[in-house]
Amino acid sequence: GGDLGVFTRERMLPAFSDAAFSLDPGEISQPVETMFGIHVIRVDAREVPAFEDLKESFRNAIMNERIARAESTYVSGIEEPAAVTIAEGALDIARSIADDPGASLPSRATNKPMVEYVGGAFTVGEFREFMQNQSPAYRAQVAEATDGQLETALRGLTRGKLLVERARTEGLEPPAATIDSLRTATRSEIADAARRLGVLGEGASDDPQTTIRTALIEMLKGERDVIPLGQVGFALSERFASRINDDAVGEASRRIEEARTQVPVAPPAIPSVEEPTDSTPSP
Repeated sequence: GGDLGVFTRERMLPAFSDAAFSLDPGEISQPVETMFGIHVIRVDAREVPAFEDLKESFRNAIMNERIARAESTYVSGIEEPAAVTIAEGALDIARSIADDPGASLPSRATNKPMVEYVGGAFTVGEFREFMQNQSPAYRAQVAEATDGQLETALRGLTRGKLLVERARTEGLEPPAATIDSLRTATRSEIADAARRLGVLGEGASDDPQTTIRTALIEMLKGERDVIPLGQVGFALSERFASRINDDAVGEASRRIEEARTQVPVAPPAIPSVEEPTDSTPSP
């Protein structure tokens, strides 16, 4: 337990806030359960700011609500006619890709729809590309997500694709300043990756191919951190075509296993959730 100080309704979980803000000063609540445990709340005092202090925040809140409502109406106008449908088996595929986004897939599987809509689909290949650019923690969450959570995520990704398609149909383009900013950020990411690999900057290797090959081997052995490409990965995949060399898959697998056996692998850490120490706030 402890004093949580002064807080607003939005700062706490709904169940906690509902109980706290229903009390008068000096009152004590019945036990309240949240994801953090069981709480007994006592309200010591209420502080009501002057309207002048809150005027600007009220204005911003109303404006944001109106914008959100307008955006929701616009998106619904695009999504509903599209008749978005989750394909059979898509949730299992999503979990499998989240477990191993680097696994090779035949072209037929890559083009298989995970979400279908009028005039198009969100495919396995698109989902895999998305997952390859996410953090290991996020991929783990997807792999362990419930069916409902996965459906929501897939619909959200499809909604984004529908919006992009609508923008292209309407001839909408991002401002030149935005494009320049993205180009600058991409060049910076590429240069940073090149410097970390030792192929750019002071002491750069005269043989970049050998340097990169050595770095890849060290990454497989766990002797070097993997260099994240971030959004650069999307740019590279768009510009340079790629294909799987079936004859080399077996040899690559053998070499990977050989490299892995040379380094002991520690068991993954089990995340823990700390219980909050304060359970008697003063709203």
